[in-house]
Amino acid sequence: MNLFSRLHIYNLIIFIVLIFCSSSAFPQQIEREAKTNLSSRNHFGVFQYRSKSNDKKSGPEFRNYSRNYFHLDTEENSLWNGRHWNKKDYPLKVYINKSKLRDFRPVFYSYINYAMEVWESADKRIRFELVSTEDSANVTISFVNNLEPEYEENFLGVTKTNFSKENNYEITKAVVQLGLSKFRNKRVADGEMKAAIVHEIGHVLGLGHSENDKDIMYPYIDPLWNKNMDFNELSSGDFLAIHSLTDLGFRTTKDN
Repeated sequence: MNLFSRLHIYNLIIFIVLIFCSSSAFPQQIEREAKTNLSSRNHFGVFQYRSKSNDKKSGPEFRNYSRNYFHLDTEENSLWNGRHWNKKDYPLKVYINKSKLRDFRPVFYSYINYAMEVWESADKRIRFELVSTEDSANVTISFVNNLEPEYEENFLGVTKTNFSKENNYEITKAVVQLGLSKFRNKRVADGEMKAAIVHEIGHVLGLGHSENDKDIMYPYIDPLWNKNMDFNELSSGDFLAIHSLTDLGFRTTKDN
């Protein structure tokens, strides 16, 4: 066998080995990528981990700096079409539908109170009040098993608002749905639910989505969230956006 034949056989063997290795590794790579993409589709809201601070300083101290993302968009289906609550509607009356679903945890009720306190702290003009009947409420919050069958997306929360274009886009009613499971049967973690509720209350107030992952109104969830996270210190963008939005409902009578 001459040198050329030996080199040809050697190269053929290397080629077969490379094909075998590639065919066995490629499916594993696809699986990892699929899982990454899948987890990134969990809605709503991203917030960086923030531990509680023992510093007792006056005024807001932001751990995440971002720009004011509030803007007005005249498109019919935009979340930024200027919808807001009139100052006369505060405190907003909130009714929570009691849940007996298997995956519901009582701690979720405390997360709702916590989320309301977060937004009240961001702008002192914002106030909430829990009520005992749905008829007396202008905000209703409910828990459902899974939102995917209805919306064909792995949403953790959905907020619908009724508003009047003729009356300066003032909100008259808000309905929040929170899913207890994702991907059909995977239980939503406490940290995910806590963040989703803070995010959805932002929608209740009229905020749209931010494109900055430092803001609570960013529409995708962070897999590192946990129930011990502290949302009291919103990003500077969240703080500025909610102030700009709330200003729309606190114009003088002459302006309205």
